[in-house]
Amino acid sequence: MTNNTAFKKPLLIFFLTAVIILLVVFFAASSFIPGSGKGSFEYVRKGMALADKGNYQQAIKYFEKAHESSPDNEVIAENLAWAYSSYASDFVVRRDYDKAIEYMTRAYEVLKNGHTIQNLAIMYSRRALAYLGSGERREALEDLETARSIAADSDRAMRNLAIFLFNEAVEEYKRGHEDNAITCLEESTILYDDSRIFEFMGDIYYKKVELEKAYFYWSKAKGLDPENKYISEKLDKVKKEKALAGSEKRSELSHFELRYDKSLGVDEALVNETLEDAYTRVGNDLGYFPPSKTKIFFYPEYRFREIFKLPEVVRAFYDGSIRMPYPEGGIAADELARYIYHEYVHAVVSAKTNNNCPSWFNEGMAVWEELKDDDTVARTVMSGLPKDVPVSFRSLEGAFGKSQDENTRYYYVLAYTVVKYIVDRWGIEGLREILARMGKGQHLMNAIDDQFLISEKEFEKDWTDYVRKNYFAKMQ
Repeated sequence: MTNNTAFKKPLLIFFLTAVIILLVVFFAASSFIPGSGKGSFEYVRKGMALADKGNYQQAIKYFEKAHESSPDNEVIAENLAWAYSSYASDFVVRRDYDKAIEYMTRAYEVLKNGHTIQNLAIMYSRRALAYLGSGERREALEDLETARSIAADSDRAMRNLAIFLFNEAVEEYKRGHEDNAITCLEESTILYDDSRIFEFMGDIYYKKVELEKAYFYWSKAKGLDPENKYISEKLDKVKKEKALAGSEKRSELSHFELRYDKSLGVDEALVNETLEDAYTRVGNDLGYFPPSKTKIFFYPEYRFREIFKLPEVVRAFYDGSIRMPYPEGGIAADELARYIYHEYVHAVVSAKTNNNCPSWFNEGMAVWEELKDDDTVARTVMSGLPKDVPVSFRSLEGAFGKSQDENTRYYYVLAYTVVKYIVDRWGIEGLREILARMGKGQHLMNAIDDQFLISEKEFEKDWTDYVRKNYFAKMQ
């Protein structure tokens, strides 16, 4: 026993010594293994702890130390690029795009991949949009060119940058910044071929009444999406309008631009007087006067129906310009006034709310402006309202989201009663404030809640009670 124990003890000591030596050699040698530096992952651990608390500035210092210690370690490089990117995002929230680009560039230099390429390109695009907003067009175009060159290294980045710019174009258009929207779309078309981009370009140029450009971009869209019937309809429409433009007369009025076929016997004096009255009254009522001239087009009846494919009940519409048929024998002053007042409301509301007004409420204001001095028309229409037509905001939203039917006129008047209720209870100033809030991006119901301190449910109940009391008396 004694001899065996004596043998085992030195053997055990030898084995433990060998293990310790091996471990020492391993850790000593680890500093020479590419990608692993002594203490690197301790720096990473501390960096992660700080990043979890949102302290990216201090976290970055530890990630940088880890990267300096282990410059070839891909995991550490990814952590550092992530920290730079996260810090850059914080600066985007603060709209400090210079700092955002600085830190996103660091991420890109540490780890150039699809994510850093795309994010850096978008950072430059964000700063470009800020430049556009402040009128610094040259700087904006330089940043957009830089964004394009960065994104060129990745097909996915190019596509996503194009989508980003398209979405920004939509927002710029809603704000009434058509030229900025066009700039974004032009960049988007360079990056990626998509029919929706070209179609939107055509839409904007059509609204600007630049028919040749509208035709060009809609043709490009059609080439990319040949089965799209809506683009085909737009092309057909613009072809006819281009042909009509050759016989068009133009008159520059104080606040309007009038265009009509020379064959029409338009009474310009009557039209001018009506338009100026509308400009003054609608502007005063809604508290807004558009800075640019509103275009108004008169068409021969048959041309109007041929071009726009609208039912006989539609006597005028607004699509960025006021468009209406002008009867051969002329038009009565009161009839002309109704159409002009109605459609000009859409022009004012569109401009004041940055296209952020629900269509049913927009139509309600148009009918209110058209009929506000005579409520008998509304009462007559509402007295014949079918009992299966619900009185609710949901029914209004649904009605104006579909094509017209036999109940359309009831919904127009029902929308009118919402506006009438607001004015009767809170005055014209209340209506103006609602429009102003929508112009700042608020949803209609949120604007009503904040302005009048009443919930949507309460407002709807009070409004329906108002309708039944004032318009449904004959139905009860």
